[in-house]
Amino acid sequence: MSIIEVKSLKQFHDMISSSKHTLLLWIKPWCPYCALMEGRYKEVAASGMFKKVAFAIVDLEEQKEIAEEVEIIGIPKADLFRNGKRIARIEGLTEQGEFEAWLLRTINEKSDPVAVHRLDKLGLMSRSTETLPSYACEIGKSQAMCIGKFEDRRKRPLIFPKNRKAFVDLEPNCVFQPTEGDNGILIGRANDDASYFDIILWNSPQDNPGKVYFSIDFMPDPVKKARFESAVFQVTVAEDSADESHSPLTIHDLYPTDEDDMVDRSVFMSGPEDGDAVPEDDALSVFSSIYEGSRPRGRNTTTTVRGHGINSPTAAWTFTVRDSPSARYGLAAHYDMYITLPTTKRVWLQFTSKAVLVKGEERKHKTTLRIGTIEKPYERIMDLSAVLRSA
Repeated sequence: MSIIEVKSLKQFHDMISSSKHTLLLWIKPWCPYCALMEGRYKEVAASGMFKKVAFAIVDLEEQKEIAEEVEIIGIPKADLFRNGKRIARIEGLTEQGEFEAWLLRTINEKSDPVAVHRLDKLGLMSRSTETLPSYACEIGKSQAMCIGKFEDRRKRPLIFPKNRKAFVDLEPNCVFQPTEGDNGILIGRANDDASYFDIILWNSPQDNPGKVYFSIDFMPDPVKKARFESAVFQVTVAEDSADESHSPLTIHDLYPTDEDDMVDRSVFMSGPEDGDAVPEDDALSVFSSIYEGSRPRGRNTTTTVRGHGINSPTAAWTFTVRDSPSARYGLAAHYDMYITLPTTKRVWLQFTSKAVLVKGEERKHKTTLRIGTIEKPYERIMDLSAVLRSA
């Protein structure tokens, strides 16, 4: 049986007003559970078990008029209509057998004994819909999944500015749903030509869902003899509710703090020099700049990292290079931080960051790269619903 793609508000009203059962699957293209549910939905439609049901799909991103009228929150979701009334609903990602059993029970389809017998043998006919799994993208109407977009500025102005304009957030209030084994998502990046710094958001469900991690990478352009000499990162956290309100969360713990502020890092620079040693394996905390005909050499740089914000909704870290001969190498390439929060399904994050970049042999050219501002910070939502359900 073919599936109808609803293309207008009129078509939607015509279908649900029919005396025949009409089953509508509500989806959005960015929802991973929707893609899985759509495949199972098509299998059910093609099975031939439900010849008296018209199967249809509504893309709520494309059909704005329908979305405004029905105000669906939480997808995927399927509604069964007859004579203009919704008579049943099933929510979330559902196994195909469970879905078929729900539909059979709902429409009282006793005319297909083969199908009923098959589901009965599987133990599906007697189950209550309340016990069905409900993995869904519990996301508001205007929110999309984060994919890591960022603004890239490759052309410098003729006059080197001291303070660069803040970079534009291309994914405001997007939603990140961490899974086991993923490497997080890029939530901010600022660059000046080939020099840049970026921020990664990640979570380790098997460790502690309430522990939210951030990584910052500093990648100066070695050709321009650039380095980052200082940086600041600040984040405010709150609980994101269905009504889009934000109740502040209290940070129970964070790392690093003032007590853990001295960090020695190995930094690769270019060109051989007597007495230099090359670290054997420091992939997370080094950057490499290798000129033609030279070999990388190792230098130690000591940075001071100070973090504070325990028992408040805002954490902040500062990164500075200690005044020492190694200061000319700047900040190291990689830093990890985390905050520990109370168990929350959806965490709303508002953050800003800035880093001071210097260039040239004499370090005369200096500029500040900014990710967000106090007036217009970046915003993200970390959805831990699925993680907490599987815990």
